[in-house]
Amino acid sequence: MKLAPPMAASVCLFAGLGTAQAQVQTCQEPGPLAAAYTLQAASHPADDGFGNVQREHFYRFVVPQSTKLCSIGYEAPNPAPLNYRFRLYDCNNNPPTLIETVNFAASLFSGGLQYQPISPAWPLLAGQCYELHRRVTGPASPPSRVGRRLANETAYPIVAPAITITGTTFFTSGAGPYLNNDALPFIDFGTR
Repeated sequence: MKLAPPMAASVCLFAGLGTAQAQVQTCQEPGPLAAAYTLQAASHPADDGFGNVQREHFYRFVVPQSTKLCSIGYEAPNPAPLNYRFRLYDCNNNPPTLIETVNFAASLFSGGLQYQPISPAWPLLAGQCYELHRRVTGPASPPSRVGRRLANETAYPIVAPAITITGTTFFTSGAGPYLNNDALPFIDFGTR
């Protein structure tokens, strides 16, 4: 009869594991930028491709419902640079306030669009203005600094069901020059 308490404990342990597994949520990919990009691509050549040799590409956006950013979706050019830094900023402040940063080896984004997980996920609040930046870090030739984009995007905002893009910027250094609203960079993110 002394076996009953350990049996009860192991049943509780397995029940607890089941509860934890049920709380794991799936990251939805492709994300909201991919949907906006697809809508805009309908009015562009079949493959607008890679361009804009500046080190940093970003876009400003608002989401209509609160969510969590759980992955970054990107496609590296060939040849790829060594590393990318992705940053999320609150653009309701002037200058924008850095919220989160993550670094990835660019090779993780080779061979087409790839998603890399962010843990813990970054909260995005409905109606809040954000900027999502992609920066090439370390040495990189101009061909490895390009990014996938739709060129000649000058009509903002771009409204899609799960995101509104309010503007874009490409630049190499903090002093500029800045290319504003010239192209829509493809920096997607998964949500949950």
